[in-house]
Amino acid sequence: LSQRDTGLILQGSSHIVRNCEIAYSSGNCLLLGAQAENCLIVNNYIHHGGYIGSYASVIEFAEGTRGHVVSHNTLRDAGRSVIGTGGLYDSLIQYNDMSRSGHLTSDLGLTYGNGVDGGNSEIRYNWLYDNLAKGHNAGLYFDHGCRNLIIHHNVIWGARIFALQINQYANYILCYNNTMSDAKFSYASDWANNQAKEQYGCRLVNNVGDARARIKADVKPAMISNAWDYADLQSKRYLTPGTAPVDSGVFIAGITTDIVNNRPDMGAYELGGMQWVPGHNFENPPLNVDTNRSLPRHRNLLVNPAHHRGALSGWTTLGDHVQVIYERHGQAVIDGRTLFRSYSVEMGTGTNRILQTVHGLQPATPYELMGMFRVPSGEAARLGAYGFGGNETNSAAVTRGAPYWERSTLRFQTGPTNTSVTIYAEKTSPGAQNIYIDNMGLQSLAIEGKIEE
Repeated sequence: LSQRDTGLILQGSSHIVRNCEIAYSSGNCLLLGAQAENCLIVNNYIHHGGYIGSYASVIEFAEGTRGHVVSHNTLRDAGRSVIGTGGLYDSLIQYNDMSRSGHLTSDLGLTYGNGVDGGNSEIRYNWLYDNLAKGHNAGLYFDHGCRNLIIHHNVIWGARIFALQINQYANYILCYNNTMSDAKFSYASDWANNQAKEQYGCRLVNNVGDARARIKADVKPAMISNAWDYADLQSKRYLTPGTAPVDSGVFIAGITTDIVNNRPDMGAYELGGMQWVPGHNFENPPLNVDTNRSLPRHRNLLVNPAHHRGALSGWTTLGDHVQVIYERHGQAVIDGRTLFRSYSVEMGTGTNRILQTVHGLQPATPYELMGMFRVPSGEAARLGAYGFGGNETNSAAVTRGAPYWERSTLRFQTGPTNTSVTIYAEKTSPGAQNIYIDNMGLQSLAIEGKIEE
């Protein structure tokens, strides 16, 4: 048995686990179940899980779970990973002290997930250290097929091979102001199974590592203002005054909020700034847990872009044959009706469309809409946008590709006072063959600069 469905299991809504010690489970210690929503896991000491040596974790996010806050915990000693992020969605992982993974298994990180649609989950202000695995060994690890994640202000050390690893394909994963040491590669993206070797929409900005970054991909992430091979880290966490990363970062709205001089530092700790300490404290529990989200402008701006739990929430549909389908298959499959994980939109006979109106855009700013299409020969599909301050515009038609997937993109620029857009994906041909749409995204194309409003 995998024991991935064991442990203290939370289902339902708004549970609180606070000021507890949870320990010694052959499977998970704590499982956020498939029907769990909006739970608070704060100021706990959770340790010694997964001693059967399976994929169970100290804390496990089950597929389908959503909306949780995991904050100010000490999480340690796992047969495999300390946090299993396979079902991570629209959640916040912050101020956790995570250590000593990999007692019994190989090919893992202190955190691990593949095929994760994070729903813009945020992982921030954590320490991750001492992966004990003898084989493939990483710190913060999102394997192939992950998307929609925001990773910032984490400190990672004691992972022998990769400190921060994000494999391919990956979409809209943002890595800001992280500090990494002790690994052969501070950042790495080396591998895809049969999936496309790309990190479309991903960004690495203001990161510091004491080793180099290695990226083997056809579509690489945007890399801005990073310091690799930095030899002057103090206590694996702090910059040395007067060295290059100090006051050399770029401003990122919602992220670089702790600035001492006129420009932010690179890395997780600002010199002279807040010296945050993660982990639990039973004697002085945190009184206020800040759950406000950072909302950086380059996150995927669409709501429910990969149809969490098989729902079309956030979308309006037009036409007689628009539905979410479920087809789960392994990572090596590239000709399924879904991309890697479980859901996609199916459009059948006649013209059909899904729409979403997005608010809060920046005026006079370029954006790019993206969607993955599986279109059989004889049918046609496309992307579109209107209401942004210019004429309605469409992408080139996708007219073939099935049983494989093809990306379509559409760029537009908001008008001088326009802050919203309605985007859509549609089947334009009247034929009876089904087309499929998955992994949509909308992202700002503005470049981080000296001042970012």
